[in-house]
Amino acid sequence: MFEKLETLPPDPILGVAVAFREDRSPDKVDLSIGVYKDRSGVTPVMRAVQKAERALIEAQDTKVYLPPSGAPGSARASSRSSWATVRRPQVARRGDPGAGGCGALRLGAELIHRAAPAARVLMSDPTWPNHGPLLSGAGCRPGSIATSTPSRTG
Repeated sequence: MFEKLETLPPDPILGVAVAFREDRSPDKVDLSIGVYKDRSGVTPVMRAVQKAERALIEAQDTKVYLPPSGAPGSARASSRSSWATVRRPQVARRGDPGAGGCGALRLGAELIHRAAPAARVLMSDPTWPNHGPLLSGAGCRPGSIATSTPSRTG
């Protein structure tokens, strides 16, 4: 069934991460993936995050699946700062939970396609190589916009 699928080209952003790992310079700076790392290359768990996780674990009383509307009260709390409350309050009412990153992008793309099938969704250039297929797979028409790169001289 999968033999007809083509191998995707190497991810240029992940290529920057590989180049960083291979570079032996002591003065290098990792500018690849947006994850903080300390001087030893470790992504630490901040004390505030550990404290919040402990509070969540201590407060939980079930492991049942969340309802389609998400955790009680979370939609209302998160929609207070959401762009959706400015543009379309009805979009922010549900608060459906979605997977982070690409899962959330896919849900958003499906919502855009359902609301405006002819809409064109713009992506930065460069972007992750899976963003275009993800958007078009949801029925959207992806397009690119060039992003500015800071000048080294100025």
